[in-house]
Amino acid sequence: SFHKRTLRRLKEEGKLDDYTYKFLYSRPEINVNDIDEIIDRLVELGLATKEGDRYSVDLTALGYTKLLGRGIITKPVEVKVYSATQTAIEKIEEAVGKVELVEA
Repeated sequence: SFHKRTLRRLKEEGKLDDYTYKFLYSRPEINVNDIDEIIDRLVELGLATKEGDRYSVDLTALGYTKLLGRGIITKPVEVKVYSATQTAIEKIEEAVGKVELVEA
């Protein structure tokens, strides 16, 4: 799949550590609580950015096409992704983040 190929390539390029690779690899779809849990690690790895207390991540660059709304997100994250559920968008916005839908 696009998701697993992308993650394998990032690991081969040395951009993903084992923990983050396994965390993302085991999730063919990503939920808002997954982002809340892994975003700081993505920043450390240079796969997301943080300015002040605001985060930014392009999920398409990690091989994800859709953001789902399970769980809680507490951090303000601007997310780029091809599609997102209404629940995911609402939860990201409640945490003062933003979802930007990009063309596939």
